[in-house]
Amino acid sequence: MSSQQSRLVTFLFTDIEGSTRRWETDADTMQVALEAHDETLRQAIARCGGRVFKHTGDGICAVFGSPHAAVDAAVAAQRCLELPVRMGIATGEAQERGNDYFGPVLNRAARVMSAGHGGQILVDGLTAGRGVGKTRLALETEAQLVGSSRTVSG
Repeated sequence: MSSQQSRLVTFLFTDIEGSTRRWETDADTMQVALEAHDETLRQAIARCGGRVFKHTGDGICAVFGSPHAAVDAAVAAQRCLELPVRMGIATGEAQERGNDYFGPVLNRAARVMSAGHGGQILVDGLTAGRGVGKTRLALETEAQLVGSSRTVSG
């Protein structure tokens, strides 16, 4: 991707629910669990053609060429993770600069993720509208994202 052009991509953002409490309670156990978490996500993302472009301490940000690939990676990872991980997926135009991405879709992915709870995968409306909605994730509810006019399904 050219550093000057934007294109349509899908982002997967993850976050371990309650990680601060886990670190404070038992740092050694959390370190081992975090390493397993990171490896599980890396493998699921790579198998589905995605790329991790950022670590957030207790989560990751990954990019995919299609919504289906992002959802497949999220589902595969959730099935293996032992920690409660919330996941948010959003599709939209983004610009790649260096090894990072920029654009409103990243803000949306973060908001979608933060609307969830450990063990959940939430997708934004554009991702759901591209054929990965109810049939792939058995979506049952809708919630309005804070600070956004868009709806998140989950």
